[in-house]
Amino acid sequence: FALDADAGEKRLASACWAEFKAGSATMSPYALRHLPVHLRLAQRWSDLYQVVCSPEPDYIHLWVEKGKAADGLPCMTGLISYLQEESPSSPSIAALATQVARIYSLQGQYGEARKCLETYVLASQSASVSRRVRAIALHESGSLHLYQRDVEAARKAYEDAWRICCEGGEVYHDEAAANLVALATLSFKQRRFDETLRFANQA
Repeated sequence: FALDADAGEKRLASACWAEFKAGSATMSPYALRHLPVHLRLAQRWSDLYQVVCSPEPDYIHLWVEKGKAADGLPCMTGLISYLQEESPSSPSIAALATQVARIYSLQGQYGEARKCLETYVLASQSASVSRRVRAIALHESGSLHLYQRDVEAARKAYEDAWRICCEGGEVYHDEAAANLVALATLSFKQRRFDETLRFANQA
């Protein structure tokens, strides 16, 4: 039975992969929904990496924002392990880890989320971790502190994320604005209204 199941997964992965290669716009609903899962179960990690990095279909958005984490979490954690073996300096490791942390955070698994951010992004000194990814990770860290009612730690994380967005090269206006909005919200909750207006106007 195990051999038959493995062979079946490989056939399904190959069929869905062929549809993807022919063009994501023409993929069947089944292939669109299940392609990453079949590639993971067939251990076709390089193909899964190509799929996840493709702008269409946007599986990261589907997994993180659209409630399909049950499919996405094992795919992304598996890819992180694969990349650590095959390409340990890949910037995708930190980028994927940040998205995994977001899923854990949305599920209320704050310890797992923080462990993921610390292990793969915040504690890493690798040049492969881009300023943008590090800023996003700090923003997520700030949100984790806020969920756990540590307002000052949240403020520091948002401030650090905002500085990274604005200093050292290209300004990441979208992420900078997100951190300013977060700081404005914190200030409002603390009744620091002058700060609230200043951050809101900067955003």
